[in-house]
Amino acid sequence: MDIEMIRGIPIEEFLSRLGHEPVRRHGDECWYLSPCREERTPSFHVNTRKGVWHDFGTGHGGDIFTLAGELSGSDGFMAQARFIAGVYGGTIPEYAGQKKGNKGIRAEKRKEASRFEEVVRSPLYCNVLLGYLKGRGIPAEIPGGISGNPPAAGGAHLEALGGIGALW
Repeated sequence: MDIEMIRGIPIEEFLSRLGHEPVRRHGDECWYLSPCREERTPSFHVNTRKGVWHDFGTGHGGDIFTLAGELSGSDGFMAQARFIAGVYGGTIPEYAGQKKGNKGIRAEKRKEASRFEEVVRSPLYCNVLLGYLKGRGIPAEIPGGISGNPPAAGGAHLEALGGIGALW
């Protein structure tokens, strides 16, 4: 069982495995009697769409890992992951890790953001950006990636990335 598989486990399924069932459901929201303490009125909220929980009685909340930490009394990430894996007997439910609604979109965006992209440099033509640079005392010769090479050691260089400046 790996971390991404654990992230895919719905909190309501995790709570069910521990013997906690929702007292009330409304759309993407489930209300439980707190699994962390004794209470008579449900104040433990789970948003099934976002995959987060909040205990209004304690003010604590988070994802499945922070919930495992609350239940096991551990603040170590790996201890929390081992606690979750132990609840599942080291096996993972068949739906864990599968994309579901917005979770799949977020995972795709994370993957997309982690890839390197080819950047084409060009001179700056945006008057707003040039005015911004001038107002901060950055000479007009520095931006634009004129040489196509990184600056010499110790020098700052600003290049144009679709109208957005980025430092080397």
